[in-house]
Amino acid sequence: MNPEFQRNLWLELPPHRMVAMPAVLVLVFFAAWLAGGSISFAGAAQLLIGLLLIIWGSRLAAEAVLAEVIGRTWDTQRMSALGPWEMTWGKLIGSTAFMWYGSIWCVIGFLLSPHGNFVLLIRLLLAGLEAQALALLLSMVLIRGESDSLRFQVTIAQTVTLLVMAPFLFFTMFNRPDSVYWYGFIIPFDAFVTLFQLVFVGWTVLGTYQMLRTALQYSKGSPTWLMFLIFSSAFIAGFDHLQSFVASAGMPTPAVTRLFIAFCAAIILTYACAVVEPKSLVRLRQWLALFFAGHMRQGEHLSPAWFAALVVAVVLGVLTVVNIVGLRAPGAPLPVGPLALVAAVLLFTVRDLALFYYLVLYSRFGGGNLVIGVYLIAAYFLLPVILSSARLGSLMPILVPSPSGPPELVVLPVLIEALAAVGLVIRRWRAASAESPSRMPGGL
Repeated sequence: MNPEFQRNLWLELPPHRMVAMPAVLVLVFFAAWLAGGSISFAGAAQLLIGLLLIIWGSRLAAEAVLAEVIGRTWDTQRMSALGPWEMTWGKLIGSTAFMWYGSIWCVIGFLLSPHGNFVLLIRLLLAGLEAQALALLLSMVLIRGESDSLRFQVTIAQTVTLLVMAPFLFFTMFNRPDSVYWYGFIIPFDAFVTLFQLVFVGWTVLGTYQMLRTALQYSKGSPTWLMFLIFSSAFIAGFDHLQSFVASAGMPTPAVTRLFIAFCAAIILTYACAVVEPKSLVRLRQWLALFFAGHMRQGEHLSPAWFAALVVAVVLGVLTVVNIVGLRAPGAPLPVGPLALVAAVLLFTVRDLALFYYLVLYSRFGGGNLVIGVYLIAAYFLLPVILSSARLGSLMPILVPSPSGPPELVVLPVLIEALAAVGLVIRRWRAASAESPSRMPGGL
């Protein structure tokens, strides 16, 4: 048996816990049955599966590696004979074994109820596995920051996991459409969601495996992150209802609109990575040194995740621009509106990435993700609301990417902002380089 899995089973499933879990669950089921009969009985089973696997299970999965780092046993594990695959499923399933044990009893109760829905049960179990795999993956990402507040990183990993899972749970449990329109195909909702869950679990487990390969000093292997970015952008672009959502962008054809949606998806992933991923000055310096020396392959493990996402976004943006220009009728004027929008989105992204590093990486005041969160709320919510309330909506392109307005107002202000933000980062970089390394902030 996998030694890591066996070790976690010993820790998670002592005899007293194996007796206590079903005893407590039987009491809960009995109370639910007395309160509302079989419907409440089935509802209690669903709620308990969600609590055990998604809420509690994601917490345990996030702690699986971070607890080893806090307890100073992670380096010992890295030097053991365990391979990355053994470590992956040993920690993913082993650290949450007690939750899965409790869920088995909930599944039995769910199936005994006449109102039990087998499809919904499968989706709940897959959602639990999704949440745990994502929490483990995020915890591996957060370790890269070498932060002193590792216990708080567990909360960050779990919080981000629950935020990602919330929309899925809403559409699964409360607002279930009959069909999904994806790339022109009409697919039954239950089949589409179940297949999506399986694919999502596969990506998160593969991502964790690659992160553990890097942590165990194996060769880099396949470009998993890049493949996931391409897949995610193409997947999101397939939803037909998003076509009408971005209709104001003025794209010439449905195919170009899908390209633009994929471009926006890559931009969102860039922001997500830049916000969540820890920022270490030491890692950044090492990566930049290798990058400018032409040794990009050797520095791939040091590369921030947002960089690959930004590269994919730039490529998709260029393809969008090429198609916009290429599809215009002979002699027709250049469609500057959509072109200006694509340029503005990229410039806003560059500006914000630069300001993230200015506000957090080189700041002596700390604050980390809180500083970035305050900045994003102020930049994309408070200031636009103030501008709109002052009846200055025509100046909105200065604050957010806008498909309307004169192209020069859409592009020029944010170009100046992006150049100023990059200038601030360069200035901070030079100031930090003149300081003692011990005084430089190392992470969030």
